[in-house]
Order: sequence, then structure tokens, then C-alpha cells
Amino acid sequence: MLPDREAAWKIIKERLDILVETCASLAKDPGLGALAQLAERLHSMSQDVGQRLAERTAQAGAYPLRDRRAGSPDRQRHRVRALRRCNAYWLSLIAANSALTAP
Repeated sequence: MLPDREAAWKIIKERLDILVETCASLAKDPGLGALAQLAERLHSMSQDVGQRLAERTAQAGAYPLRDRRAGSPDRQRHRVRALRRCNAYWLSLIAANSALTAP
């Protein structure tokens, strides 16, 4: 498991948790009750990601990681591109869900 991949999954989990809180909060408003179901689904996804992260972390402890020069410019560019793709993916999910729940 690559160190930057683990960090990306941690960020995904954090953002899922934020989405859960936001959807649950908005679901209390009149006309936005459908977001409660979305909050439940996002919470389930967040738990799955958290569980897999814990499993991978336990496995990573059993195998020593090779030095991948985490500070090299190529690694940094790769990390930035991965995070941008991740952000674009989550924004597209939010936009699609907003279109589905729009009156």
C-alpha cells in the first residue's frame, strides 16, 4: 500500500463524514427530507471506508514499506492529481444528487 493512497482514503473518509453531517442537518429543513436517506447511505459508505482503512493499516504493519521518496516532485505531482480527481468525483456525485432531489 502506498503512503499517498492511504492518505487519499483518509481524506475521502473525512469528506464522507462531512457530507453525512451536512445531509443530516439539511434533512431537518422542510422539503429536504429525502436527504436523510442519502445521509444514511453516505454514513454506510463512510463506515465501509473506515473499516477497510483499519484493515489495510493492520496489514501494512505486517509488511515494511519501501522508501518511495515521498518528497520527490514526481510523487507530489501524482498526489495532487489523485486528490484533484477525488475532489472532482465527489463534486460530480453531489451535483447528481442535487439534480435528483431538486423540486
